[in-house]
Amino acid sequence: TSRRQRQMCIRDRYKALDMTPEMELKLDISPKLDGVSVNATVKDNVIVNPQSRGDNDESVAIMGMDSMEVTTDDFKAEKKFGIQYEAFVTETDRLAASEYLKLSKPYVSCRHAAAGIVHRLSTMEDDGLLQFISLYPITTEGLEGTYSERMDYISNFGIVPDDMIERQVISGSMGELIGEIRDLFNKFAKKRETISYAIDGLVITVVDDEYQEILGREERTNKFQLALKFDPASAVAVVDGITLDCGKKGFRTIQVWMEHPVFLDGVRYDHVPVLSANLYEGLNLRRGSRVNVHRVGDVIPAISVLEEGNGKKLRKPEVCPKCNELLEIKDKKLFCGNPRCPGNVVGRFTGFFEKLDMTGYSDAFSEILHDQLKCVTISDLMKLSNESFKSAGVMLKQALEFPKVLREALKKKSDFEILGAMGLPKVGPARAKIILNKVPFNKLGSMSSIKAMSIAVEAVGENAAFGLSEVFGSKDFTEDIKALVPYVTMTKDFTKMIRVGHTGGKLSPEAIKVCRDNKFEIVEGKSFDILITPSMDRSSSKMDVAKSRNLPIFTEAGFIDQYEIEESEDEDETEEK
Repeated sequence: TSRRQRQMCIRDRYKALDMTPEMELKLDISPKLDGVSVNATVKDNVIVNPQSRGDNDESVAIMGMDSMEVTTDDFKAEKKFGIQYEAFVTETDRLAASEYLKLSKPYVSCRHAAAGIVHRLSTMEDDGLLQFISLYPITTEGLEGTYSERMDYISNFGIVPDDMIERQVISGSMGELIGEIRDLFNKFAKKRETISYAIDGLVITVVDDEYQEILGREERTNKFQLALKFDPASAVAVVDGITLDCGKKGFRTIQVWMEHPVFLDGVRYDHVPVLSANLYEGLNLRRGSRVNVHRVGDVIPAISVLEEGNGKKLRKPEVCPKCNELLEIKDKKLFCGNPRCPGNVVGRFTGFFEKLDMTGYSDAFSEILHDQLKCVTISDLMKLSNESFKSAGVMLKQALEFPKVLREALKKKSDFEILGAMGLPKVGPARAKIILNKVPFNKLGSMSSIKAMSIAVEAVGENAAFGLSEVFGSKDFTEDIKALVPYVTMTKDFTKMIRVGHTGGKLSPEAIKVCRDNKFEIVEGKSFDILITPSMDRSSSKMDVAKSRNLPIFTEAGFIDQYEIEESEDEDETEEK
């Protein structure tokens, strides 16, 4: 928010109240928390009938927060009253909630975590989730007393972290207020680097009840309040150093770390990736360089240099930090071609588990497999048993269940999905089908070098073929194929596979099972034979494609009803036995 905008905000209030600049006005200053609005009724020491704010016409009940305690038994409300909260999540609780929910990737920001948790609690009850929610009282209805007295009272019915920024009341002439607001604005902006939760500005409230009544409301907006937001588009930071992150297919990403975190739209960034090796060299970064951090396409953070500085030059890394092999430049990125590099092994394992939909088996677990179980290939994974983990002193429930979970996951996937999950250079499910059209899965490990090169050229193109054909002929790949064959169902004719597209979010486990039972392929793009949609009235580019080609369109329930394969009594009896 610019200096001029801050001045205009205060002048507008003075003008609306018909006050001269010399007259004193009292203002309440509070942090603008980056969370989700929740309305509720306080009864005794709990909240009842909590609802999300919704739109102008409709709110959504948050059943999982009903009867949530907001004070101790020692302090209870004398009578019921309405309250509005900002529900938010601290940085620590963002990560803890992500782990509790077994998310494959943590919530990207505190606000996303708050919105995600409130949404879940709107559809289910889960007392375990309540521990991650903080509640900041914003306003109230049904209480007597002045605005200041009401705010003091409802502060007893909140759940906030220890480092919560306290409300402040300031007073003075228009010029004095503008100066104090400027100082507080800058102070709040600086605090974002150290506090445990996200704020995206400050809220200014005219304290006097008579003035509040004069200024009034417009729909759901109080005209006696105004929010000053920090600039979301960019932030200035000082470079502290660089590290290299390991990707799942050998790539290494340069991460530029800042002396202090920056915030863009409420998302905290301690470091910023530079994906291109050439781009990094062009930045000429030094320790202490001042940079502007901004968004590319509203998603990926990027940096540009404001002042190069005089610190130590941060040269482009030449060797892999995991195996000390020389790095190559591949697709404009740093690349480690050592297949047994610990970084590549861990990344390949994690990518394999993700594509097999094995929830909860992340980088940390892959590191255990490599460091403690000494696994470097997929065939090594297939040899593991409960005793393997016990012998290595790994007693996690997740680890002891791993051999069974892995085998069950493999049985649920088609041969081309498994080949596409193995971490082969530039090979996903689509290119895996090209390969398996030429050579069945169980024959991949015994291809001649000429055959391997021919298939590699057809699958990934001439430029990338050498790397792929080299993998085909390796001992590790041959052993991996042999280990996987017993669990792979081979496709007889890829040309006859029905492709199922979907729009509006992920498919349910029930719909995925129906696809698996019918040998249908689930695709993400716009090349499909059947489309599943949450609503027949939904508008999307995939719906346009389906309608233009006169393809079948189903809701998920309709799709399951149409294609579900009933289990026979004999099969049920066999499963029971």
